[in-house]
Order: sequence, then C-alpha cells, then structure tokens
Amino acid sequence: MLSCHCGFEYDQGAIVCRQCGDLLVESFTPIQKHTSCVLVCGKKHEADRSKPRLILHLISCFGTVFEEGQESIQIPFEILKIPLRIGRRDEGHNPPIVPEIDLTPLLERHWDQRFSSPISRLHAALQLEDGQPAIKHLVERTSSTRLRHSGDQRKQSLPLNFPVILKHRDVLYLGHEKHGWIKIRVSIP
Repeated sequence: MLSCHCGFEYDQGAIVCRQCGDLLVESFTPIQKHTSCVLVCGKKHEADRSKPRLILHLISCFGTVFEEGQESIQIPFEILKIPLRIGRRDEGHNPPIVPEIDLTPLLERHWDQRFSSPISRLHAALQLEDGQPAIKHLVERTSSTRLRHSGDQRKQSLPLNFPVILKHRDVLYLGHEKHGWIKIRVSIP
C-alpha cells in the first residue's frame, strides 16, 4: 500500500486521495497541455478517423441543452493509455490543478458562482482498460459521477477509483443530484 502526505493509504493507480482530496504526486503525469483537449471551449481535438477514438458530445449543462455535435471532442485511444482527468481548474492550488478536460469554462457560463461547484477539481478520469475506453470516479466528496448505459433507463453511480468500460451511446452524468448535471454522450465509432 502507498500513502498520501496526510497518512491515508491508497491503492496503486489512485489519482486523488480519498481522505484529503489532494492530487497524489506519484500519479501526477500531465500528458498534454490542458488547452489541447478541452470539451467546452469550442476547441476540438481532431483525431485520425482511421484509428480508434472516443467522441464526447456535450448534451446539457445544468438545464442548458446543446445540439448533438455542437460541443464535442474526439480523443484517440492512444491518448487514453494514461488517465485523462476531467474536472475544473484551480490555479490557486500548489501545484496548480489543471485537468486535461477542463470544465471550468462551462461552469463559468452555466453555474451560479455564488454556490460551490458540483464538479470537483479532479472529478473523474478517462483511460483505457483492456484496450477499451473506461471512466472512473475520483473523489468521494459532494460530487458524483453516474453512467447510464445505452438502452438502460437507470443511472448507476460509479464506484470510487474503479474503471467502468464505456459503450457506444452511454451517457455520463457529472455533478450532483441536488444541483444538477453536466451530461455527456459517448460515441465510439
């Protein structure tokens, strides 16, 4: 077992400490600048269409609905060999927390800033698991990550730090039951 600076023990592969919420230094391996893969700023990562890729389509954000494809990114599977973190930027933290998929611009446009954000700084991570794209929920605080598999009407809460394989047309729910969700549809062409 490895341990965080706060003394809490964690399993290999954990990215965020369940006790204090800090980024685990051993896991901190930024793979690209955060501006090269941003879901909500209108920047799109164009993937080679001949290679396997994951496409994320923003469906809605706290009640604001988007047209399919209006806000989307394409992520080549090869990038997912190292976890791609989803969350909100915190440049006041030392070291700064800048997830590869930064939801901060979405929160600035659609979330009432008087209230604390339902999206954690390091909320979830996308990664390859046995060659398949997967998502895992990273924090056990006030936010949650849920998944509705294609064809199923029920949303399931994701377990902490356990990758769940994504399927074509799955819907990710990031946020909190009480405060609302950022909904993202998964496409795997």
